[in-house]
Amino acid sequence: MASSRPVLYFPQHNFLDLLSATSTEGSCALKVKSIDDDTVFHLSFPCDQNGVDDKMKAQCVYKRIPSSTEAARRQDIAKQLLEGFPVTSTRIAVLQLVGDNVDSQDHFPIYSYVFPRSADDLQEAVCLAPPTTGLFHARSILETDLLKDKAVCVVGLGSGGSHVALELVKAGVGRLVLVDYDRLELNNISRHICGIQDIGRLKTNAIKDLLLQKNPNVKVETFSVDINKA
Repeated sequence: MASSRPVLYFPQHNFLDLLSATSTEGSCALKVKSIDDDTVFHLSFPCDQNGVDDKMKAQCVYKRIPSSTEAARRQDIAKQLLEGFPVTSTRIAVLQLVGDNVDSQDHFPIYSYVFPRSADDLQEAVCLAPPTTGLFHARSILETDLLKDKAVCVVGLGSGGSHVALELVKAGVGRLVLVDYDRLELNNISRHICGIQDIGRLKTNAIKDLLLQKNPNVKVETFSVDINKA
């Protein structure tokens, strides 16, 4: 996908359901993660299961519009929505198509427009739909769906256990229970699946976040306890 347009990605598989449950249009409580000098944005609701508190780097507004709205009109609506925001920050308008002829299975019914801090004019963004379980298996992102109803408990998340947990998710296991009381230290990193950005974090939390990056549909429970003392 080569494009000079901004890219918006919605990582939550139930993003449309959460958006539809939002009764208030206008300034919305979407969490915005800005990447690569305001060229890529990840938008999610704060209830995202990975629990990462990303710094808000953009202002975001949301509005439902009829599915029959033409492209020029969509852009005008986005400009009007963003006029009141300070030009010192990146501004994002999220427009959701609504109507009887909208089928979210065939077409992701979201259009987004971005006023980057480094640009003088509104740009239509490339919107990347949330991953679904079916898409993950259809594109061979996961090896199989035979294990989607299975659960595995991994006790100990060091250089061995962390790799085991990752391979289980890649194999399509649908639920993992992670158990470890320890935190990541610098001397763990060379053989561990986590990196230096995770130093100081509980291994359970750091690995949960990494696993959800591989498959956001996997269910992960964490227990930061020492089973030898339980």
